[in-house]
Amino acid sequence: MKVRVLSRNPDDYVRETKHDIQRVPRNYDPSLHPFEVSREYTRALNATKLERVFAKPFLASLDGHRDGVNCLAKHTRSLSTLLSGSCDGEVKVWNLTKHECVRTLQAHGGFVRGMVVRYCGNSFFTIGDDKTIKQWKMEAPGYGEEEEPLNTILGKTVFTGLDHHQKKGVFATCGQQVDIWDEQRSTPIRSFTWGVDSFSSVRFNPVETELLGSCASDRSIVLYDMRESTPLKKVIMTMRTNTLCWNPMEAYCFTCANEDYNLYTYDMRHLEKPIKVHMDHVSAVLDVDYSPTGQEFVSASFDKTIRIFSKDDGHSREVYHTKRMQHVICIKWSADNKYILSGSDEMNIRLWKANAAEKLGVMAPREREAVNYSQKLKEKFQHHPQIRRIARHRHLPKNIYHQKNELRIMKEARRRKEMNVRKHSRPGSVPVVSEKEKHVDLPCLLNKSHRSQKMSAPRGPRGGPGPAAAAAAAPSAAGAMPEMPDLSHLTEEERKIILGVMERQKKEEAKEQSMLNVGREPAVPPPCSTLPLYRCRSEQFQHRGAVRSEDLLFKVERSDSAINAS
Repeated sequence: MKVRVLSRNPDDYVRETKHDIQRVPRNYDPSLHPFEVSREYTRALNATKLERVFAKPFLASLDGHRDGVNCLAKHTRSLSTLLSGSCDGEVKVWNLTKHECVRTLQAHGGFVRGMVVRYCGNSFFTIGDDKTIKQWKMEAPGYGEEEEPLNTILGKTVFTGLDHHQKKGVFATCGQQVDIWDEQRSTPIRSFTWGVDSFSSVRFNPVETELLGSCASDRSIVLYDMRESTPLKKVIMTMRTNTLCWNPMEAYCFTCANEDYNLYTYDMRHLEKPIKVHMDHVSAVLDVDYSPTGQEFVSASFDKTIRIFSKDDGHSREVYHTKRMQHVICIKWSADNKYILSGSDEMNIRLWKANAAEKLGVMAPREREAVNYSQKLKEKFQHHPQIRRIARHRHLPKNIYHQKNELRIMKEARRRKEMNVRKHSRPGSVPVVSEKEKHVDLPCLLNKSHRSQKMSAPRGPRGGPGPAAAAAAAPSAAGAMPEMPDLSHLTEEERKIILGVMERQKKEEAKEQSMLNVGREPAVPPPCSTLPLYRCRSEQFQHRGAVRSEDLLFKVERSDSAINAS
């Protein structure tokens, strides 16, 4: 008879001292763990549910302002210091650890339009509706001392935006133009314009510190290089951009907040279309700020909500709102990547957690391991329908919920109408336009020679280039033929259709040009060669009438001279 006996060697599992790690024998053969996946799925589902249960993002409200909060500024050296400016010209310095105001000063008469802390953290700058730029000490004045600015610069117009260089004593302002200032001078060292009435925002690039971008009132985004005397690039969108923010980890990428309820992430090397469209807001987006990691950004909207987006996702991963919070004017992401600060027009500054379900404070090692394990399980099963539905679900206020449904129905109706028009039109006559290309009106990607010629050439009577510039540009424009697009990826029938459309277009242009030349004597030089380029068809026909009247006057004068001679 055989008897099986358990035999264990104490050296395999007994610790020599209490400081040694416990030995846990485990066989990783999957055949011995047939229900491992089902157990992990249940744990992931429970972890996702618990995450939504413990999602409490709101931390504190800082009240004390007597008017709406218009701008915020982070301290460059201290995580617990925040500066805020309100619509009544008041500036407050806050201690975020104690949730209290440590300093108040009356900086301007009217709105505080912008505020920025110097890169060393010893002082900060403010601008306001009183056309002044003021520099203030970061430390509060001593007992008996008056609150006075270190420096005051009086400008010619109202300033609407302000930002400081990351490494130099240089700052930029915007208003009717973008100005670059040296801290030691009272006049700008450089000014940029590109035929725009006013600018609303200007931001320095934190990586390529000589680059900066601005948002203009003509729906354009303009990029500059401080080392050059003219702007670099410009893109015009279908609606106005309120502000922009550069990615702190990717030198060429920036995200702009637009009036059409969306945010757009661009690569400045390819401004023909954005690399990502972020949509979820139901009203104009007023401010945007990146996290220090560059992987996410937060947006503030007129629809009274705050949304957190991943830089690669088109929809938000989180939305914050309260019953009392009104239109959110400004937003900041803290430098330690843990908190979000928002300022709204009901005079409050609110402190939020960047991760709604994160537990603050010190955690025990076992608790930290359990949190990490749950996070990995959620990432592993994130695409399962039940887990995805629970993780994405968010409660919204009733008005925002209905507005979102209404916008979805409107968008679906536009898409359906476009599909019907394309279905009942000639093939190729209604092109398919992607969502990224719909919102870009015109990318002005000019090289240096063209840009300098455009900005320095004398202007004509209708705002176009002067006669000399138009005459110089005429031969090159006439000789330049449009290059043939690549049609190798199309079928033979599609190629014939496109080539036929291009041929008809050339014939129409030639016919139009021949109509313009009718009735002119060959001896008289055509005056249209020295006239400005037309901006629209109405100007073209107006000018055609003017040319014929000039020819008639010339004929009358010639006949009068013939009669006098006889």
